Amino acid sequence: MGEGGFGVVYRAQHKIWDQPVAIKAFTALSNAPEAYREQLLDLFVQEGKLLSALSSRTAAIVQARDIGTLTSPTGVWLPYMVLEWLDGCSLDRLIKDGNEPKGDRRTAHEVFQLLDGAARALALAHTRGVAHRDIKPENFFVIGGRLAPGVVIKVLD
Repeated sequence: MGEGGFGVVYRAQHKIWDQPVAIKAFTALSNAPEAYREQLLDLFVQEGKLLSALSSRTAAIVQARDIGTLTSPTGVWLPYMVLEWLDGCSLDRLIKDGNEPKGDRRTAHEVFQLLDGAARALALAHTRGVAHRDIKPENFFVIGGRLAPGVVIKVLD
């Protein structure tokens, strides 16, 4: 579904819940020397626990569902995280594609209302000592792909 500097995101179907999920495979960690894998896995698990704790407190952070590792038949070690599947698009894509009706300008107040949940989610992360460090439209996901009153905008990564 997508690829970034640290990994690849796949869409999958959860066998038990029969719901779509996103599987984020961290391919950048797969090249780590075996001696460092346990240390990297500990950091990865800590990050997963933090994401789970934060996402359980707000709907504006993508929900973490599971975390694990696998070793491919060729011996490649691969950590992964299972996340909720999101239908919609990034704020960046929405802005670039112009999916909003033409001439539909928003006031500063409307923009603040739309981004309020995401801003509160970032503030919640800051209370836990976490700084996002990559705040940009690509890292905000608009559920449903339209900016409307009451829309949920989620913080990614």
